[in-house]
Amino acid sequence: MLVGSKVSLRGPVCALYNDQRQTRGVKIFVPGPAYVAVLKAAPADPHAAGEVPLRQIGQYDVTSDLEAPIRVRGTVAAKESGGLVYVSDGETSVAIQ
Repeated sequence: MLVGSKVSLRGPVCALYNDQRQTRGVKIFVPGPAYVAVLKAAPADPHAAGEVPLRQIGQYDVTSDLEAPIRVRGTVAAKESGGLVYVSDGETSVAIQ
């Protein structure tokens, strides 16, 4: 399983647009597993990382690994059909996708 891993993908890319011709993302066409390289494997225990308070998400920290997964604790306040989830810890609320 590659969830939480840092990977390199090789394949053609196309842009995705909405009805107003605004860019909304990209799609990578990966021909097969031979075109996927694991650069950094996921941690063996994803729950071993300490919790990060919601108020600290996005704050500048020269020592942090910006690509590392983080663990938060809160209550799901709302969920949109597009996959956006709003989490609150009673003090701060954030949107997570």
